[in-house]
Amino acid sequence: MIDGQEGEMARTVSGRVIVRMQGVGGKAAPAEQDERLFVAIASYRDPECQWTVRDLFLKAARPERIFVGICWQSVPEEDKDCFEIPSPRPDQTRSVSFHVSQSEGVGWARAQAHKLWRGEEYVLNIDSHMRFAENWDERMIAQLKSCKAPKPVLSTYPPGYVPPDKLNPPTLPLICAGYFDEAGVLINKSRAIQPQDAPSEPMPSMLYAAGFVFASSRMLADVPYDPLVYFQGEEISMAVRLWTHGWDIFSPNEALIYHAYVKFTERKTHWVDNRDWPKLNSRSRSRVAHLIGSKKTQDAGALADIDAFGLGKARSLDDYQRLSGIDFLAKTISVSASEGRFPLAIYDGAREARRALQVERWSKNADGNFETHAGAGSTLAATRALRVWLKETLARLGVRSIVDAGCGDAGWISCLVENLDLYVGVDIVEDLIADNARVYQASRPMLFKSGDISRDLLPKADLILCRDTLTHLDNADIEAALRLFRQSGASYLLATHYPKADPDDAPAGGERKIDLAANSLLQAQPVDIFLDGPAKGKTLSLWRLND
Repeated sequence: MIDGQEGEMARTVSGRVIVRMQGVGGKAAPAEQDERLFVAIASYRDPECQWTVRDLFLKAARPERIFVGICWQSVPEEDKDCFEIPSPRPDQTRSVSFHVSQSEGVGWARAQAHKLWRGEEYVLNIDSHMRFAENWDERMIAQLKSCKAPKPVLSTYPPGYVPPDKLNPPTLPLICAGYFDEAGVLINKSRAIQPQDAPSEPMPSMLYAAGFVFASSRMLADVPYDPLVYFQGEEISMAVRLWTHGWDIFSPNEALIYHAYVKFTERKTHWVDNRDWPKLNSRSRSRVAHLIGSKKTQDAGALADIDAFGLGKARSLDDYQRLSGIDFLAKTISVSASEGRFPLAIYDGAREARRALQVERWSKNADGNFETHAGAGSTLAATRALRVWLKETLARLGVRSIVDAGCGDAGWISCLVENLDLYVGVDIVEDLIADNARVYQASRPMLFKSGDISRDLLPKADLILCRDTLTHLDNADIEAALRLFRQSGASYLLATHYPKADPDDAPAGGERKIDLAANSLLQAQPVDIFLDGPAKGKTLSLWRLND
């Protein structure tokens, strides 16, 4: 093909000539000039890969902005037929080659291909046996931009093709939750929507198909591919990692790429070529099951470097399970998940910004306190009088359970829980919650849960403690939190309160003085007050919520 040729163009794929007419294929509006695409391919002894590379360049609306990175795994003297057809654009095709004896599985191979990325704005992960729709690049970018999420990912099992180039009907497969294998790893399945029933925009999903993944290349740094994932488990591992890092998966609403599902060669697979594959596979499945919480392991090999390839902090695994309808520990799948019907995770920018701010504050330990990152007001010395007063108050009220809304590291309050039936600490910083659970849960009646007190309903308890937390929120979020406190069924609220504080006293990004008595959701005045200095006018005040 001659670059820039107008009108009718011909290409040869596996010996067959295909006529391509300019403008065919539902060409989308031109993308921005600097929007380059990096196509990552892991190829294991696959003669189809060369045709895949050829097809993706020839079918692109703007092939000049596409760059390919291939991890070749082959036996050079036996696999010469894998390298017969040169790339139409050799200067835009990068590769790294390994003998099959060096290969460690699909996760490792995809990670090698990703090392060939050179700053392109988008990344497309595909298998080595694919075909493409006309103008696939511009249409794919347009679909990604139409997704209603700040960090979208397009992923699905593409419709099939039979080599050399017989494309199946352009159905729209949806990824569905299939079953849990004996290792506790979720295995996907799929169902198809007919083209005439296609929705007007990409469909929300919470599952991942490794053979077709398209996103901003920020994904490569945010969620790097785990080289220790051998094969099975790759997809659910990436699904939960992406989601907990704040990425939302969508199924495309038009067919842009095709996959060869039929066996078209007698070439050996990795598990035939490599004698150590059972060990690699077992380690990988244990690793994935541990990650998703379906089956924990102490195997050091399975847990190697797992923190570098673990879950994110933007959203929790519990929230993934709740929203998806997939319970990893119980190994149950909801009807909607089995049918590939998933809700759109509504992006809450204010929540994300607040969480990021608290994570930064917590990690930096701005006060430089050796006892607690929660600030000088949360040391044992600073809370000595408070602990005496609070112990007496809880006994007087008959309080047997507390929800601590904004618990921090729960250091000072942990001294009081021996007289309680239950303490539940809630905080927006997930790492902090994990630390608290590790330190306290085994020896005390203390549970911990990540959450945003202005967005998430709290567990029911006798009393909600909210010390130095509402003071970091704006009026709308304070109102939302107070409504949730009432909805929880708690009898009492004990919260930081500055009587007659100036409502405009709110330094940007910092703590402010708030007069809770001015809020219509509470009684005009608290029923009890503790002077919680040293700040002038600061109190910890008690309200009845069930009046």
